[in-house]
Amino acid sequence: MAVMGESSAAIWTDQLLRTGRAVFPLRRRRVLFRLGLVAAFAINNLVSVVRRLLDEEHGVVWDILGLITCTAFLALIAVSVWQLITQRPALTVDRLGIRIGKRRPGLGWSEIAKIGSLSGIRGAQMLPVIPKNVWANHLNVTQDNVKDLATFAHWLKELVEQHKSEVQS
Repeated sequence: MAVMGESSAAIWTDQLLRTGRAVFPLRRRRVLFRLGLVAAFAINNLVSVVRRLLDEEHGVVWDILGLITCTAFLALIAVSVWQLITQRPALTVDRLGIRIGKRRPGLGWSEIAKIGSLSGIRGAQMLPVIPKNVWANHLNVTQDNVKDLATFAHWLKELVEQHKSEVQS
């Protein structure tokens, strides 16, 4: 079965109408790619730290920085493994609005001012969902959850317009 974020807008709409929500878990291929990239940097860093430690002429500052970056890489690897297993944080579009994850507050349909424009390079794009309240944080939908953000943006704009028209009538 295809991952929800790699499906079409028709499937998203069908899911939303049938169950009252469309859930877009993290795409595993994307997380695997990030995990591999971080692991490659971590191995490279670890090899250079070990070489410096075995070298008789080395600086303590570089050793400490190397160990700190190794620790940071291990933390990123742990987060990526957790995300790979749990496929979280998930993007949820339901009758109330849109949210990413369970802990962060989402935006209700009446709170959304507009769907922003795509930004970023291909493969690392981001779609901002901008709230009416200028002090509130906007949501950034990434390709971690949805592969085709342009189609998702169009679909989301239609949902926002639909909810605006329901409120007005």
